[in-house]
Amino acid sequence: RNLASRVKVVEETCSSLSLEVVHACHRKEGSTVLAVHDPACRTQKLLSKRNHKATFLYNLHPLDRTRCQYGWCLSFTPHCLRELDGATALDVFVRDLKVCASKAPSRASNSIVSILMKGGAEEPWLFSFLRGNQTFRRVLGPHAVVMTSTGLDSRNDGRGWFLFRF
Repeated sequence: RNLASRVKVVEETCSSLSLEVVHACHRKEGSTVLAVHDPACRTQKLLSKRNHKATFLYNLHPLDRTRCQYGWCLSFTPHCLRELDGATALDVFVRDLKVCASKAPSRASNSIVSILMKGGAEEPWLFSFLRGNQTFRRVLGPHAVVMTSTGLDSRNDGRGWFLFRF
């Protein structure tokens, strides 16, 4: 119950920061998973630099291409209630979220040019093509795997996803 009530505070913080919670009207009471719209995925990129690893969301509104298609999702566990230097990990996340959201654009188009110009993450834009057209899936699929897996690869020297190592 404590975790669910604390996640509710995070949800309210997101709303106060003009970060729209995905399908907020359908969100179950007590849910510890939070999904948020993030134009250009700038907030998510800034959060990841502060070691908060959120999952990318894409194609959030495939029938309405004028709406924000990108966002991030976090699943909070009881572990986030542990104390870190006098504050819980969840308190640290909320503090960092406020800082990151203030630096992120409140609006952005869904184009790759807009995403890159606003300093956002390009991965969700790329992933959105994997769902539909077979040609895009064949061409972009292997690159998407390499691009995302290099962040997990201990051999990654930080020079970019275009370096293939086997």
